[in-house]
Amino acid sequence: MSNTTVPNAPQANSDSMVGYVLGPFFLITLVGVVVAVKWVPFWPSGLRGGDTG
Repeated sequence: MSNTTVPNAPQANSDSMVGYVLGPFFLITLVGVVVAVKWVPFWPSGLRGGDTG
């Protein structure tokens, strides 16, 4: 019956690791999106409105 307690211990640790991983991940993602949006006019695609200059 001790098998039921084995997975419970690592679950708590995995929850903390999720925070450490998702925290920086979301920060980097948000920064990347902001930088990408600001640089859209310089992209060849011109998704912003087709402005190449």
